[in-house]
Amino acid sequence: PTAEELSAMGYGNSTWLRVFVRTVPGIGDALDSLWAEGSQKWQQERVEEFINILDARLADLQREFWKFTQKYKEEMYDTVRFVLEASAKSRSREKKERFAEIIKKQVLVDAKWDELEAVLRVAEDLTDTHVAILKLIASAPGVDAPVGTPFRGLKISVVVEKGPQPD
Repeated sequence: PTAEELSAMGYGNSTWLRVFVRTVPGIGDALDSLWAEGSQKWQQERVEEFINILDARLADLQREFWKFTQKYKEEMYDTVRFVLEASAKSRSREKKERFAEIIKKQVLVDAKWDELEAVLRVAEDLTDTHVAILKLIASAPGVDAPVGTPFRGLKISVVVEKGPQPD
């Protein structure tokens, strides 16, 4: 497993997993020490970073956010839980910013929850490199043309903002 996977599994609290890692010849003790000491600290720092980003994004929408969370308690619980778990596994500030923007747009637009969950799953899977490529594609000449036949009638959720337009 990767360090992120071990961290997500609660490595520091998992006795059986720690014993297993320690059995790796030569490096087991060093890996166990690194993962046990760092995983909880890193998870907490990553989640705190996301919370700070989300707080900044929703600063002007506190009343709307409160009403929204009261209206959709269970849905917001599932959404926030998913995003906090994904944030704990990600070192990328940009990914956390995308999560915060998606939640902000949900509060403003009130889209269908299954669509939101699909967008969050895609956003979790996209790396910063993927997003950079998508921004490049979105800023290519001709992208503003009407949607072509293969996509006619389909809904498209915006995960990334359109990049700067080339001269």
